[in-house]
Amino acid sequence: MARKPEERRRAELARIHIGRKALGLDEDAYRTLLREVGGQDSAGALNARGRGAVLDRMRADGAFGRRSPVPGPERGPLLRKVHALLGERPVAYAEAILRRQLGARAPARLEWAKPEDLRKVVAALNYDRIRKGEAGRLVSAPGPPLDAEALLAAASTTPEIADLLPRSVRELAADVGLPVALRLVAACGGTSVYVPLPHKAGPDHPLVAKIGSPSLSVLAAERGGEQIDVPRCAAARRAVIHRRVEAEAAAGVPAAQLGARWGYSRTQIKRILRKQDP
Repeated sequence: MARKPEERRRAELARIHIGRKALGLDEDAYRTLLREVGGQDSAGALNARGRGAVLDRMRADGAFGRRSPVPGPERGPLLRKVHALLGERPVAYAEAILRRQLGARAPARLEWAKPEDLRKVVAALNYDRIRKGEAGRLVSAPGPPLDAEALLAAASTTPEIADLLPRSVRELAADVGLPVALRLVAACGGTSVYVPLPHKAGPDHPLVAKIGSPSLSVLAAERGGEQIDVPRCAAARRAVIHRRVEAEAAAGVPAAQLGARWGYSRTQIKRILRKQDP
């Protein structure tokens, strides 16, 4: 027996909400999808054709059947480049670029984008850096790398440094402890990392070489099976380095030597010492 129109409408609306949850769409992404595909700002305002179009789009994006995109030889490096350029910004920022560029053709998730579309995202993020005057600067990752232990010591003893850690790192630290979280940041900041399940986190796993076997065991126990976008914690790193610059300057180290050590120009060193961000 055929469904009555109102019953069909309720079933399709329920399916749309299921699809939204499966795709992990936030409010803005969801409303954009409804507008671009169905012509309305809310699911309830869609007509039968609009509901069908939205469901077709969600189905194509893998909402109603598990879709596991394989990075491939081109997509993998491009995704890593996008994550590196994002810095502290969420993946949703890159997905918004995709939606602006592709409209209704944009995939719901960044990792589903075609290589040619990822190249457009990389170009847009590079242009964004140039427009903001960040290209070529050494401020975000200056001089010698700041290891996890140095960042841990500063974050553990200085509330101002701890407050600069991104929320995602603080949430991860609540699960696995601050030392493990910051070792992951030091080794993999600016990339996306898949955390193996506990039974696959053996001594031969690639992450062991980066964060150590004990840290990987803890991470796998708490976050196994998750894909984690690891931020660089640029603001916290910069604050720690600025404190080191100030301490070394107070000990009599010349500005030219400080600049060579930490990758700053002499002008930037002077700004740091004047408590100004270079």
